[in-house]
Amino acid sequence: MEKAFASLYFLVQRRIAHTTNSEPLLDLLSFLGVNVKEQIRVAKNATYTSDKTVQEMLYVISEVLEDDTLKELASSDYFALMFNESSDCTNLEQLALHAQYLNSAGDQVKFLKIINVLQPEIDAIARTARNGDGDPNEKGIISLNAEVITKGVKEYIKQEWVSLKNYITQVSEMSDTDLIQRLCTRQALQAVYPNFSQLAKILRVIPTNTADPETTFSQMKLVKTKVRNRTVEQTLDAIFQGCDRGSSLG
Repeated sequence: MEKAFASLYFLVQRRIAHTTNSEPLLDLLSFLGVNVKEQIRVAKNATYTSDKTVQEMLYVISEVLEDDTLKELASSDYFALMFNESSDCTNLEQLALHAQYLNSAGDQVKFLKIINVLQPEIDAIARTARNGDGDPNEKGIISLNAEVITKGVKEYIKQEWVSLKNYITQVSEMSDTDLIQRLCTRQALQAVYPNFSQLAKILRVIPTNTADPETTFSQMKLVKTKVRNRTVEQTLDAIFQGCDRGSSLG
């Protein structure tokens, strides 16, 4: 079954129609001596190659990939969300959602979800945001409460800034990007400059372009074509979860 999932993942990553090509791919593998199709046959009339089964397998892959991304987001101190809206080949408005965050490997940008802009819950959130009605957190809208910075805290931050300026002078040959990265990753500096280390992490996750969401809609033209114009939102979302992970099957 693992090889069957890997074969489906191969099709999804290359934006190849999976429901019509999954079984032919398994037949090709069998011809080449990799008997994947025989291994998933549990009975004469149960081969797990129907369109419905392939779709369910795709959704399983998507859920695993999405869970991995959400776990990484949960472990990141800060993250930013990027939205981009465009219309597909059926003139249906779609919203692509990406997240930019930090982890041990550095800056990461991952696809999160494709959303139908005309869904009722999206309209409800938009109305609540415009009118200010109800509890914002019930609709998933983040509310920020300003904190009062006392005179003592201001003085502490000022001293931290003076110390940081002295450090910057000592490493004057270092680029701004390298300095920000060092503040984000070195625990010794984070202990000495806790506030500016947090600020550096925020700077790292601020999106500087919309290339990733734009790329999603460029790929949309390859996935939802005139031939595949009935591809539903859940399937699109699952396909892009796979496309976003590059060429690795791991």
